[in-house]
Amino acid sequence: MKYKKRTIAGVIAGTVLAGSAAFAAALIFADGSISQAAANPTLNVGTDAHLTNTLVPGGTSGAAVSVGNPNDFPVKVIKVGVKNASLSVTPSTCNINSLHLLGVADVVNGVPSSVYTLAGPVEIPAGGVATVNVPNVVSQDSSATAFCGVHADFTIVGAVGN
Repeated sequence: MKYKKRTIAGVIAGTVLAGSAAFAAALIFADGSISQAAANPTLNVGTDAHLTNTLVPGGTSGAAVSVGNPNDFPVKVIKVGVKNASLSVTPSTCNINSLHLLGVADVVNGVPSSVYTLAGPVEIPAGGVATVNVPNVVSQDSSATAFCGVHADFTIVGAVGN
């Protein structure tokens, strides 16, 4: 009988030790989550937006626009869209039909526009400001009889990433 008791005791001891060893090697996990609302990047157009030269009958002018990036990441400006319906002229003696936006007809942010794709992107660093130059934005017919002041609203199209 003594023999049997020792065998049972040895089996129980071995089981307890094996259980302790398995517990020591067990991995512990904790689940959690991280979240962030979708980014809604913006660009700020500065007050310095102007034609790059005087528009005269038979002439063409580009535009320069100061653009700020209030985001905490860089943004590349790739296009400028001039809103077609916003084109206006002064004085009233100017014929608006003598002026022509020279971009490619497209829709930008839901608005029919004349779009100008830049030769290369203009990168604006996080929190920075850059001037975006757009050549050949507007022309005036050579038959026009007045120097016209021009006004047009525009949209800056930027991209994030590569």
